[in-house]
Amino acid sequence: MNCKPPAPFSLRRWASLSLLLWGIAVSCEQVDSLSNAAEVTAVSIESYEPASIQLGTPAKVGDHTIAIPLLYGKYDFPLHLRLSIDVSEEVVKILSRQGGLFNPGEVVFETLEDVVEFDVVAASGKVKRWQLRLLENILNEQTQISRFTVTGYTPAEAVISTDANIKYSENEIEILTLSPVFPLSITPAITLSGQNARITGYAPGEALTFAAVDATVALQVKAESGKTQTWTVKLVQCRNAAAEPTLSIPTKNRLALPAGGLSFDLSQGTVQEITQDFASGVITLLTQGTVFPVTVKAHLPVHPAARLVACPADTTFTVTQFDAADGFYIVDTISTYYKRWTLRLAPYRHGEAAIKTFTLSGLPASVTMDAPVINARNATVTLKITAGAAHFPFTAGVTMTLSEGAQVKGGSTAFTQAFTRLDSAYTLTVVAENGYERAWDIRFVNADPAYAAKRTGSNVTAFTILGYSSQQNPLTGSRVELAPEAGIDTVTKNITLTITNWKKYFPLKVKAALSLSGGAESSLDAVEELEFAAPDAIRPFTVTAEDGSRTEWTIRFADEEPAKSALAALTDFSIGSRLSANSRIDKIYIEPGKRQVVILLSQAQFPLRITPAIAVSPKAYLLDVNSGEEMVFDSFGEHKDIRLMPEDESSAVTCKIILLNAPQLPNGGLEEWNDAENAAGWANPNATGVITMRRLTPGYANTGTAVQLTTATATILGSIRVTASGSMFLGRFDYRIMYASKPKLMTYFAIPWTARPVALEADYTYQPGARLVNSNHDPVAGTDEGSATIELLHWTGNGEIKYHTIAPEDTYGHSGDEAESPGITVIARAKQEHLAATAGWQKLRLHLVTLDAAKTPNYLHITFASSTRGDKQIGANGSALALDNIRLIYYEPEEGSIERN
Repeated sequence: MNCKPPAPFSLRRWASLSLLLWGIAVSCEQVDSLSNAAEVTAVSIESYEPASIQLGTPAKVGDHTIAIPLLYGKYDFPLHLRLSIDVSEEVVKILSRQGGLFNPGEVVFETLEDVVEFDVVAASGKVKRWQLRLLENILNEQTQISRFTVTGYTPAEAVISTDANIKYSENEIEILTLSPVFPLSITPAITLSGQNARITGYAPGEALTFAAVDATVALQVKAESGKTQTWTVKLVQCRNAAAEPTLSIPTKNRLALPAGGLSFDLSQGTVQEITQDFASGVITLLTQGTVFPVTVKAHLPVHPAARLVACPADTTFTVTQFDAADGFYIVDTISTYYKRWTLRLAPYRHGEAAIKTFTLSGLPASVTMDAPVINARNATVTLKITAGAAHFPFTAGVTMTLSEGAQVKGGSTAFTQAFTRLDSAYTLTVVAENGYERAWDIRFVNADPAYAAKRTGSNVTAFTILGYSSQQNPLTGSRVELAPEAGIDTVTKNITLTITNWKKYFPLKVKAALSLSGGAESSLDAVEELEFAAPDAIRPFTVTAEDGSRTEWTIRFADEEPAKSALAALTDFSIGSRLSANSRIDKIYIEPGKRQVVILLSQAQFPLRITPAIAVSPKAYLLDVNSGEEMVFDSFGEHKDIRLMPEDESSAVTCKIILLNAPQLPNGGLEEWNDAENAAGWANPNATGVITMRRLTPGYANTGTAVQLTTATATILGSIRVTASGSMFLGRFDYRIMYASKPKLMTYFAIPWTARPVALEADYTYQPGARLVNSNHDPVAGTDEGSATIELLHWTGNGEIKYHTIAPEDTYGHSGDEAESPGITVIARAKQEHLAATAGWQKLRLHLVTLDAAKTPNYLHITFASSTRGDKQIGANGSALALDNIRLIYYEPEEGSIERN
């Protein structure tokens, strides 16, 4: 005879109870004559809506899945289908998972990820669960605008940037305006990054009009896949940097023209020197051989985040005369400051104001002298009288030659001069061609042995700093700072220069004017420039009096620089909502000790753009980037370096910004439920009404919902005793009566997973039941315990994976097509089999132990059970394991790190 389920039970109910009869030998006549065939032989689509979706021909994938190709329309859900399903002749019925017969004419997919399941029942009573899935046709998802250029605009007197600023994290196109005139119409050229993407409702070359500075225009970019993204075109009123007294160093860098790449080509003439002054915004070209009008081809290497505005085409200027000004703007797209730069040409003029030769003529016959000694360093001409020193006063003719282009201020290079006293100094001013003025002293020195009245003074009477230069930090421009006046101690014979700032940027070169007591000479006279290697360096020199006596002097430094902090650390890093679309941040860890920020993303679309707010330790500052400046990442594992400079500028500190792939479990917070006994995303193998997964309210911290797994023992059908653990896992449960005594063969563990967590975490409570028993309710020694397991798998097969976690010591064995798939390797595992009683909620963390570091995961297995030996029918009635906030841990930060969600 045939064995059939009792009439009052649905097939699903019968399957649930049959699971509990795995230890009962059921004997029915002619059972082998019944067919086990429960196959779907074909599925066809009769109709569907909406019409904007395009579907392909359904096909069988694996041994229980029908894939319906989704060619287009993944953003047009829900999808309603009317299907025709053909099954093998031996099938008696098709059942819905929700109960009753399955209706193929009312199949609904709310999302692309939905799975529609139905059970096919064979004549023998065998039930095979089938799945309908959508198979996405991978189309280009890119909806980005990669270039937006203004090719024309009216009115012409408006001043705007023709190269727009694209803010990917906010889907905005910023047209930078310096001086808008409304209404303002622009004609853009737009480049899209996605293949076959298009802008809907807009024709190329169509003008966009703005009535006011706060007006916006929306553009809809539609990807090849049908994904639509709205971009906002807006005007941004830029601010004049000249009105801001304190600009940050990165902003100044972006508004400046780096000297390294700045150059100009003239149609006629040559550029001898280029000077630029940031404060005035003037670039001066000192030229020779220039014939006007002249065209100037400029090479202006602006920062990548800057834009040239109102600059002639091809950056070519036409200049009609010297000092005629023409210019352009540089706009910083990050700070939105702009700076006006003016280009002017000026004739190159020599800057030297020196006496090259000096000749005296018409001296009295009794007066003789050596050749004049010209000291360019001290701007002195020394005339040594070798005979006739007593014949002062006298008059002589002076003839000089000067450096090229120089002149004597208020005089000429040939004149007559009265010399009244031997110790008198005669001063004249030489003016260089470029206007630089320098005072020269003409003085006599008595070298006449017949003249007895020689002076003994050998003091320094004045030491005036004319200028100094030092090693410069190319990033900040800092250099040594000195007090303007030197201290002179005639007792200790020390000249002291006071350092007020940046002593670290030695070596230092100092130019100074040295004045001595009458008739004295210094050994420094011939030194063009004094150089000091370090703040503790000293420079000795000798002062020789007129009578030949010598005094040793020393130039040294006094350090009065205030203490500066050497600390440079990241103190905060946050992103908020300023993140690329379709990307989601799970955690951010700021690790000052490791000098890094680790960003864990549960979802990401590349290129990934973030706009972080960055805070650093007091008095330190960011180099190269500003807080709020965009960063772009192309893949996981990529890192960006940002540099921090401490106040003392000792050395820049490099910090890394690292991206990690950190997807989270489906419904790990257990807030989504199919019904009161089935948490979405988690499979439950227990029989309805006996062993259950139940929704628990409230959950951890008295909020939301959690799950409670409960071990149950019961007597059913009057005499059958059962004991089974409450459990849930990632995967699916496929009941087959032939494996009622081998529950693991009906449990298909694992879901596809490619990320590599380091631990599993959950909040849990556990209370064991009072009496540990086996399936016959016979007492078993000990106390019940809960369990948790996580495994990362690497599988090399195709189709659907079959993983039952059957260990060699298990008695289930393998048979036929229910054997585990070949090629499965457990590459990491963590298991806790001894969850004991808790007093309230506790934190569970299982650290994965790597078993095979060479392989990468492609599947993930997680199981929780209220009785760790439940698969052997051993447990305690009422053992309850409650779980909430199940999370995968991908990174464990250093102690003292800062966490941001």
